[in-house]
Amino acid sequence: YQLFHQQHIYYGKNKRFAGDLKKLTLPAVDLENYNFKPVVFATPNTFEILAPSLQKCIYWHINQDGHIQKR
Repeated sequence: YQLFHQQHIYYGKNKRFAGDLKKLTLPAVDLENYNFKPVVFATPNTFEILAPSLQKCIYWHINQDGHIQKR
């Protein structure tokens, strides 16, 4: 949820969501055998952040509304 909240703060300041993770601060994730490498997709009014799960070929998704899905 840290990236979700950062996106909304960024939106409040810039009137658009960040399309580049370099504009946000990645949270520290310390899990054995896990490399936290999220990806962000953004338009001026929406965003989706994808992060790989510990299971192969499965990603967690969160969007601008806070909806979380596992795909």
